[in-house]
Amino acid sequence: MVVLFMGKPGSGKGTQAEVLAEKYGLAHFNTGEVIRHRIANPKTDEDRREKSIYESGKLNTFEWVAALVTEKAHEYAVTGQGIVFSGSPRSLYEAERLIPQLFRDYGKEKVAAILLDVDDHHAVSRNTGRLTCDKCGQTMTVAPENLEKMKGSPCTKCAGRLIQRAIDTAEKIMDKRLPDYCQNTIPAIEFMRAEGILRELDGRQTVAEVTEKVAEIIDPIAKK
Repeated sequence: MVVLFMGKPGSGKGTQAEVLAEKYGLAHFNTGEVIRHRIANPKTDEDRREKSIYESGKLNTFEWVAALVTEKAHEYAVTGQGIVFSGSPRSLYEAERLIPQLFRDYGKEKVAAILLDVDDHHAVSRNTGRLTCDKCGQTMTVAPENLEKMKGSPCTKCAGRLIQRAIDTAEKIMDKRLPDYCQNTIPAIEFMRAEGILRELDGRQTVAEVTEKVAEIIDPIAKK
């Protein structure tokens, strides 16, 4: 099966995707990590242009992201591996290409999208307390008073260095990421709603509460 978690920055997409991936043996397709890995190791002039866009806090070019995501998603399908996405599709352009492909590869009845709804305040507070490994991309959220002293600490997963990404400042979130989400990602969400695969949950709840609600949606699909 395929599950797509959608929502604003900081809505809990990555956290819930990790939980679901472990529970059902799905591959966690973290679009942000896939993008970060590519721009950290650019192979073409296009990749280098996309790196500049990413570091400015804007969404990457729709065509570039769509090609990257659909290609890798199909690779999982060929091997018979289920997927859980956190943050894809990020644009209507991507949704119009990714979702039909997933229907073809897995069957529409095995594809579900879940919108984790949070307000702007939660999006900002959660992201500004996030540190990211500069090597493997793993993230962790820390209390505001511990943020500065935790910067530069070793990652528990790969011993890389924890940093605060340029796109995780309050200014970048309010001025760039949230406006981009409203303009570009909401149309993708509405596309999935029109396809009849979207469900909505209150992402302001605790991780455990959201996980419980997610299970109520996904368990019946897993049994099909």
